[in-house]
Amino acid sequence: MAYRRLTRRTLVRRGIVGAVAAAASLQAAEGGAAIPGGNVVVGQFERTLDARTGIVSVKNGGSIKVALDDGAFVSQGANGIVDSIAAFIPGEQVVVIGAESIGEIAATDLQSVYSWETGVALEDRGELLLLSPSDRIVVPKEVVERDLPSGMRAGARYGATIWTHPSTRQAIAVDLTPQ
Repeated sequence: MAYRRLTRRTLVRRGIVGAVAAAASLQAAEGGAAIPGGNVVVGQFERTLDARTGIVSVKNGGSIKVALDDGAFVSQGANGIVDSIAAFIPGEQVVVIGAESIGEIAATDLQSVYSWETGVALEDRGELLLLSPSDRIVVPKEVVERDLPSGMRAGARYGATIWTHPSTRQAIAVDLTPQ
């Protein structure tokens, strides 16, 4: 996995998309909602058509073609900011923001759905983990090196933005914050 430097802009955008995804999924049983400046589609990534286009299935059982606008913000799972739709994994929960026309959305944002967990740090057979009440979260060494230069302390509490792999259901931390 390639870990790009996490910036304040990335965190803010992930937080906004997370909030929008939650609101949109509650409001829109048919898979879409309008926000100022565009529409929001929450669904599952289905397949890649080429580096700039793919298909997302929505809650009503349909699907929509997603085409990235020039300069679109694209963030996939544990990979972070990427340049291509091809980084997304079939079955992955995504949020798309952009202008929608018949059967297609010109995406200004395409992101995996992230969530927030807090947990206690531990090391198990060389693997760094956070144990939360709901999950066992893998913490890649690169995330620790980037976010906690002095390292994780066993027994300490941390908050993490996590992404869950769609096929393995493994929760992976993409950033860490001491609690």
